[in-house]
Amino acid sequence: MGEGIILECACGKTYDISLGTGFRFTDVYADALRKAREGVYGEQWKKITNENKYAAIDAEKKLYYCPKCHYWETEYGLDLYLPNNVEALKKQQYGIKPVEEWGYVPYVMGYQLSASYSLRAVYHHICPECKAEMQCVVNAGV
Repeated sequence: MGEGIILECACGKTYDISLGTGFRFTDVYADALRKAREGVYGEQWKKITNENKYAAIDAEKKLYYCPKCHYWETEYGLDLYLPNNVEALKKQQYGIKPVEEWGYVPYVMGYQLSASYSLRAVYHHICPECKAEMQCVVNAGV
């Protein structure tokens, strides 16, 4: 599920921020995994996702903050995960059939990542303003 928060700046300006997932999560997830397989997020993401049929990506929106210049933005997590038990995953039901019949995992929610997957690679979010590494400060998903 998604989560909305309101942040208030020291200057008095307020910001409405949407995190987590929404109703179109399955589309967002499929798009993020496709981009990873095509190399949009780098060669390491391309290699891991193409070599691991059941690799999963964190496609939940989080709030990232730059400690250097104080820029902030919401972005998808994009960390990569591998299943802890591939045989059990193949039997897991998604809609009308199990993963094994689909031939892939249609989507993986944040709670599933923490329960049934292991972190394989951390995506480093880089500040578009100063190029420093940003920090995840609000995580509604994993």
